[in-house]
Amino acid sequence: RLSAGNNYMKAETRSLTETSLHVWLNDAGPGGPWFMAGVFERSLEVVGAKDVTLQAEPHEDNSVDFKATWKV
Repeated sequence: RLSAGNNYMKAETRSLTETSLHVWLNDAGPGGPWFMAGVFERSLEVVGAKDVTLQAEPHEDNSVDFKATWKV
């Protein structure tokens, strides 16, 4: 589950494999996709993921798709 301190951000997450996932945000927020990428990357590291890589695909409507992969 992903939640933010606002009532307008929507997120969808989907596991791709045991060590990868896809996250879609309808609004990357004022910090843009790179801020959220850092939040996701650090969150995965905190729960034990190693060698995290994150790809961000921002869109013109300020939505963004992320793909994260890691090692355990």
